[in-house]
Amino acid sequence: MTSSGPGPSLSSGDRRGIEPGAHAHQRSAAQATTANLVYRRHMSTIREQIDARLRQARLDRDEPTKTVIGMLKAKALVALKDGSGREEDDALWQSTLSAYAKELKKSMAAYAELGERGAEPIAAAQFELDFCQQYMPKKLDEAETEALVRKVAADNGITDTKGMGRLMGAVMKTHRDQVDADLVKAAAARVLAG
Repeated sequence: MTSSGPGPSLSSGDRRGIEPGAHAHQRSAAQATTANLVYRRHMSTIREQIDARLRQARLDRDEPTKTVIGMLKAKALVALKDGSGREEDDALWQSTLSAYAKELKKSMAAYAELGERGAEPIAAAQFELDFCQQYMPKKLDEAETEALVRKVAADNGITDTKGMGRLMGAVMKTHRDQVDADLVKAAAARVLAG
């Protein structure tokens, strides 16, 4: 047998297909193996990583991790079944993670208004947010965001606070995945104020 990457190895006969004269059960078994390998190749990397984390969480009896993964899988399933025809890939998982992270940030702000009573829910939401951020693209920090905002403002000739919306739009249009909108807004206010 020869190896063709992760998963079960296939012999040259399996790669070519089924030999003429093979029995029906042999054909269907080899076809199932081939279909399984094709499915594995199309599975998203993020999904594989999250599934591995779920297996480990089950072994460790790590309830918070199992809970956040269950929530993410449910949200991804809803996105898959919404009729848009989306496929399960890294883009789907990125949008699911981003949307859930945004929900968590809003929840944490609401819990912060509760004072001491909100401490426990904030801690739980922070755990889930940290989990999500492990799989999301890294964003620019505050200093890098401000440097980007200054460059975009200079490139577009935006110099006063009247251009705040235009500046925010220009930054978000080209760097949406690299920046945090709240940091862009704060940096734009500083850049245009001074």
